[in-house]
Amino acid sequence: MNAEAALVGGDPSEALQSARYRELRRLVSTELESELHEFINSWKETLQVDANGPIELSYEGSRIPVVGNPDVVRISRVLLTGELPSGASALRLTWPVDSGPMVLKQQGVDAPYTGYLDGGETSPLIPLQGGAGLDARQTLETYFPKGISRVLPHGPEQIIFVLAMLFLSVRARPALIQYLIMVLGVTTAATLGTYQMIGVSEAASSQLLPITIVVVAAWNLFARRLGFLRVFIVFLAALPHGIALADSLSKVGIPPDRVPPALLGYLSGALLAMLAIMIGAYFVTLLLSRGSHRYRGRISILASMMIALIGVYWSLGPYLPI
Repeated sequence: MNAEAALVGGDPSEALQSARYRELRRLVSTELESELHEFINSWKETLQVDANGPIELSYEGSRIPVVGNPDVVRISRVLLTGELPSGASALRLTWPVDSGPMVLKQQGVDAPYTGYLDGGETSPLIPLQGGAGLDARQTLETYFPKGISRVLPHGPEQIIFVLAMLFLSVRARPALIQYLIMVLGVTTAATLGTYQMIGVSEAASSQLLPITIVVVAAWNLFARRLGFLRVFIVFLAALPHGIALADSLSKVGIPPDRVPPALLGYLSGALLAMLAIMIGAYFVTLLLSRGSHRYRGRISILASMMIALIGVYWSLGPYLPI
């Protein structure tokens, strides 16, 4: 778990930007553990585990990595134990409302359960002896909406990136070609990343994504036609986004025996969300331009300038004084 974000509380994405979070990230392990101990003892009362009756959980300690780069998330391990009542054959877990999303993994059994819970959600009844694993179709159906939610509303970089592609000319054919090239790049990188054949650090990824946005958006200001070089740049720019999606999928958790359908479902959902954004922006631009190519070009230039500036801001964000 991200212990520092849990201690800050509230929305996880907002917690990562707070001064309190950065202060906690600089604490050594022993200092953070003392604060975490008090928090967990209170928080665990809101974590409900039921197996023919509620199970009382006990905090057994934590394992916190040493301080590294304060800008990179530190993943800590917390051990909670509880005694199962005799005769229990299954359990159900309810994740606390304000705790953000979590991955629930069953281990040490055949066909283990793997699920994803948002705050306030309750898992299905999970057999303790295993057998709750999803088949291929169920896995694809489960991970498809997770891919959509990864982009809408939690993927601002992907949203801005597809808009940068669209505003090359706001014409259907160039937009579709660029989208298909992006699909190829994202799918290639996400597949290689999921199977751990390529990868970049979280800090490097946070820098690469806005750079891809700046490059593609700035291109729109100097060239209005779709050529081979533009297509090649879009493919290269799509690779870091594919790696980012693979990283987010790994955090969601993948059943070891269902990697292909989980990856297919997740990518299909994410790519469909990106296509919907591009189509929506395309028709909004047509409506605003009232069919005028001149107005459409002006909208493209203005939008590309704004997108490039957003990318620059995101790139420089870690270095700006707060």
